[in-house]
Amino acid sequence: MADRAGIGRKIGNHTLRRTGARLAHFAGVPLVEIMAGLGHASEKEAIRYLGLTVLELGKAQRKVYDYIQSSRPRWSFARARQWLSTEERKNGK
Repeated sequence: MADRAGIGRKIGNHTLRRTGARLAHFAGVPLVEIMAGLGHASEKEAIRYLGLTVLELGKAQRKVYDYIQSSRPRWSFARARQWLSTEERKNGK
């Protein structure tokens, strides 16, 4: 297989398996699907197997943070005070 790919050294099945998993990850395949393909039971095991770097994990965390920031309502202190006073009036306080 290595000869056909133009790789000048021997590579084993484990290297091919891991490379396939990493390619799937970088192509955007969900981790759960990669885990199923590898037969891994936990995300932690799959992430360790993929050999993701701190930078790659940081990029993933940033995507999650950006998603959370974009989906939550924006509250200002003035808006919060207004909401609280409305709730107090509703409750007769």
